[in-house]
Amino acid sequence: MAGDAVQSEIAAAVEQATGADSALIKPLNTLATQLTGFDAFYQGLLQYTNGVDSAARAASQVADGTARLQAGAAQVSGGAASLQQGSRSLTDGAAQLAGGSSELAEGTGELRGRTSDMDSQLNDKIDELIDGFTGADYEICSFVSEKNTQVDAVQFVMTTPAIEEAEARRAPAQEAQTLSLWQRLLALFQ
Repeated sequence: MAGDAVQSEIAAAVEQATGADSALIKPLNTLATQLTGFDAFYQGLLQYTNGVDSAARAASQVADGTARLQAGAAQVSGGAASLQQGSRSLTDGAAQLAGGSSELAEGTGELRGRTSDMDSQLNDKIDELIDGFTGADYEICSFVSEKNTQVDAVQFVMTTPAIEEAEARRAPAQEAQTLSLWQRLLALFQ
């Protein structure tokens, strides 16, 4: 009805009727008024359907947004559960740290107790080792003859294992042989 072709036909019909009877003009004017009202109704109906279409698209967007909101809420819930588990782990770790700190304090106290007289223990051990090397419990005897009275000092003393006299080896007795001149000459080159 709002198209140009329909409007031009209506205008042509109205013009034709104007030349005709005035009894026809009045119903045509009424028809034209009704057609104008129908056009307004049609335009309103178009706007209504466009509005319903826009509302349907908006409702679809709301549904998509709601789905994303629900997925985000699930992620937040999962993150909260992870945070709770991490908090428990942190609490357990703090308890272990406190226990370890207590053990460290006890160990440090024990170390301090055992090393408080470390200097004297170390000196005693050093003296013991030196005595073992120097022979502090060894009774020193003089190697200087009692006849030598002019000794002022000994520069060094060296202790060695005792020297024992070895049994004298006896050479096997060789029988005296009488060699000829030729045998003696050969013996010289052997």
